[in-house]
Amino acid sequence: MVLFPAKAQPPQKIIWANFDFPPLYILKGELQGQGYTDKLIDYLESALPTYQHQRVVFPNYLRMEREAANGVPICDAAAFYQPPELREDTPWLLSAPHTVFFMHSLVVAKHSKYAFAEQESLAELLQQPQLKLGIQAGRPLGQKLDQLLQAHHKNSAFRGKNGQPVNLIERSAEDFIGLYSMLQRGNIDYLIDYFPQMAFATKTLGLAHDSFRMLSLSETAGQYGLAAIRCQQAMQKVIADINRLLIRDRPKPFFQTLTKRWGVRNPYPELADDIYQNKVLKIMD
Repeated sequence: MVLFPAKAQPPQKIIWANFDFPPLYILKGELQGQGYTDKLIDYLESALPTYQHQRVVFPNYLRMEREAANGVPICDAAAFYQPPELREDTPWLLSAPHTVFFMHSLVVAKHSKYAFAEQESLAELLQQPQLKLGIQAGRPLGQKLDQLLQAHHKNSAFRGKNGQPVNLIERSAEDFIGLYSMLQRGNIDYLIDYFPQMAFATKTLGLAHDSFRMLSLSETAGQYGLAAIRCQQAMQKVIADINRLLIRDRPKPFFQTLTKRWGVRNPYPELADDIYQNKVLKIMD
């Protein structure tokens, strides 16, 4: 009897989605590779050596969604966390959370020609055709804001020659800094963003630290979100392995330091620490 050795199975591949979205992903410049998600993926690649890892820069989230729907083994390390009972409508598998962050706010130029209040409603701002909102095409902003923008795309009475709402100025996902430059010049009137992105853009453009103001949105005021890792729906083992790592390592200094550096750089660091300790660390799936 001749024994044939079994063929070694190639390691399962994980394609880590990357985007030009500092300071989560920093793809160029002196801080290249130092973004929050860059360092998180470094950790995951090191802690999961039996997998074949590859990083791919996607032009936008819509392209990533299409590739995942076609079976490409993609993972996104900076996704919105949802508890298991709310996951029926997503084609992705989600990990336990790894970060707490405060939801999007309104960003305006310090010397805006429009007198914005300290808290505004996105629903009401969208009804004013003279106020232009700059957005990155395909960027998710959370369920509530996404629904408002989708409804505005569909139902707005204010449309240009291209059929699009006149008060929505879309740019590519790569034009993150360009949108802030447009805001500074007065070509658009407001953005929706996180505090870390506003701080990073201000520094990159070489502007004074108070060149932009962050105001509250009534739709998201006082709300926080949790970030998790999502993987294409056939990658059950990958998610299970990631969850084991997160549960083991989230209390360690690596995660605490990483989170404070980029993930929760906002006006509420003490509140973020409390949520991390009493919420994030207690969620296991």
